[in-house]
Amino acid sequence: MYDIKKIVDVKLNVQLVYVALIHQYVYEGPCRFGPEECLTTEFDEMNQAEIFKMWSGGIGGALGNVPGVHMLEPMYVKMSDEFFISDEEEERIAANRAETDLYIFTGMRCEKIAKEFAMKYHVPVAGEGMFASTVLTSTLTARNYDKVYPIMDVPDTMRLLTALRAKKALASMRILAAVRNNSVDTLGGLDTVCNDAATKNLGVRYNYISVHEFLDMLHVNENDQNHTLPGRDVYNLTDEDMEEVNRIADYYIEHAKENDMERKYVENSVKASVLARKLMEHFQCNAFTAPCPDICASRRMNEEKFTFCFNHTLLNEMGIPSACEYDLVGLYSLAALAALTNKAPYMANTQPCVYHDGRVEGEYTGISYIPEMDTDPNIYYTGHATPNRKMYGYDSEPMEYALRPFTNSGFGATMRIDFNQYKGETITLVRFNPECTKIMVAKGTVVGGFGYGTTGCSEGIYFSVEDKLDYFKKQARFGLHMPTVFGDHVEDVKRLGEVLGLEVVVA
Repeated sequence: MYDIKKIVDVKLNVQLVYVALIHQYVYEGPCRFGPEECLTTEFDEMNQAEIFKMWSGGIGGALGNVPGVHMLEPMYVKMSDEFFISDEEEERIAANRAETDLYIFTGMRCEKIAKEFAMKYHVPVAGEGMFASTVLTSTLTARNYDKVYPIMDVPDTMRLLTALRAKKALASMRILAAVRNNSVDTLGGLDTVCNDAATKNLGVRYNYISVHEFLDMLHVNENDQNHTLPGRDVYNLTDEDMEEVNRIADYYIEHAKENDMERKYVENSVKASVLARKLMEHFQCNAFTAPCPDICASRRMNEEKFTFCFNHTLLNEMGIPSACEYDLVGLYSLAALAALTNKAPYMANTQPCVYHDGRVEGEYTGISYIPEMDTDPNIYYTGHATPNRKMYGYDSEPMEYALRPFTNSGFGATMRIDFNQYKGETITLVRFNPECTKIMVAKGTVVGGFGYGTTGCSEGIYFSVEDKLDYFKKQARFGLHMPTVFGDHVEDVKRLGEVLGLEVVVA
């Protein structure tokens, strides 16, 4: 319904270039030998054409199956044994350089051509095959060229393309940031970042809107009556928008395994997600955040009878990164993980379980003692009332869920997932540091869940890590919220850190 250029829809355009070495004469020497009939120009032309066909079909087919990767038509370029290509051939390769995100060169003695092409046109390149990759990478890095990537085999190439796509997706990110007091930090997001650091290092941009303007626009068909924008024709919800609200509310109520919510309160929460998308379309944004504590203290949330929890859940399921508490670092991290894994991350408070005498610190948030703590000293938790059904993938079978209110009085829809059903599953957690110069990645194993049957911000996952103290000391330099998906994606995140030029911290 709303035209939003989602980061998960970003395409990485890849150009394969095969440099065919065609010898002009029959001769043998230190790098050429064989029967005379295999040394002719005619044999080279036949043989090279066949190798190109097999190579471009094989690797091209494999890489074309990577989510978000678009393979351009492979190019066949002839080079004589004088080791140069014509200007016309070079111009043909360069013709689509504005839309090409990576050139992959292969072929005997292709490295000279690839090196000169990269440095002339300032484009990212890789050499396919360990010989070409090693020579090209070392040659260009020795010349301080930072757009060259080593690749060992097809799986390694697939991981590189996934990381480059995530990098491109981050650079396309423009956040609709609803603010109350200021745009730098909030009571809930003190561990966020000076925004310019993310723009400089990741390419992220921002559009700011007053949260009071946002809340006024929830009122249907009153777009010239807002207190914060009197007389201005703005973007309040309309009857058409309410059709979308009703459709979404009906769907989630119908498919809930359990529902403790009055429909009007589900509708209130859905309205926020629809308005957020409407405003994102107008401001050409593709991510969202708002400051929970600051807005809560204004009493506007209590007046409007909703919380942003379900908004974050719905947007994340749609592939639109949305973060609690105006946590901008968490939002960049969430977006990176979504683009990297093609899964919808769950961002939550992430802390070690510190327990003694059968009690766990922080029980008021829903964290409590579980028997596994007696045998495993390395249990962590991650918890917020914003899980989603797509943590296994946007195209995966949706996880079962319940709908429950955030507040005791019944408003504020939240999705609750019983993470006890996923014991033994691997999860990956990610966060950039506040300066956006490092990225932390951790892997854990689910040992249980909490908060499924409760209200409030008390939903989440217990998981086991390799070393709880090591994890905590590393995380303390990054921040509280760590976006999470199912599956082992540590190597993917490490590769992303490499292509972004960031230090990778593994816990």
